[in-house]
Amino acid sequence: MGVLQAVTLAEQFLGIWNVDFDVTLRLFGALPEERWDWRPHPKSRTVGDLCAHIVEIEDWISRAMEEEAFRFGQHEVRPVESRDGLLAWAAEVHERAVTRIRAFDDGKMERPVRWVRPDGVEIMNLPVAGYLHTVLRGHVIHHQGQLSVYLRLLDVPVPYLRGPSADVPFAAAR
Repeated sequence: MGVLQAVTLAEQFLGIWNVDFDVTLRLFGALPEERWDWRPHPKSRTVGDLCAHIVEIEDWISRAMEEEAFRFGQHEVRPVESRDGLLAWAAEVHERAVTRIRAFDDGKMERPVRWVRPDGVEIMNLPVAGYLHTVLRGHVIHHQGQLSVYLRLLDVPVPYLRGPSADVPFAAAR
């Protein structure tokens, strides 16, 4: 039997989060660059805007952990010009977020993070550990699902995400 090694809450989360990041990269890689401006409905984000938002979420949320608050309406959206630019930016943001998260010991993972509307009203208050799973991971998974629907509507094969798709059977996955 091997020696059991204690794993921090941050390392546990990062083990899951890195899998989620791989899903994001597979989605980004499947999107047709010539369709960055496409949107399924006038109220929907464009392909490029949705991709940028997914990248921004990781940056915003990991910064909010340090600042102990996320303030809506104080974040600018960065435009996406190309797939290569998007992938480079995503890798840079992910590396920075992983560094921020890894710096949180189990005690810091219990600190609260507040979500604050532009008018100052607090709408949510969670410990960092819960915030990472609920707000960061849940929010990104939601948008990954949207991107997979965008792919289907654009008649682009949907890659393996968390399991096989109609285009990538289980045997061919990964």
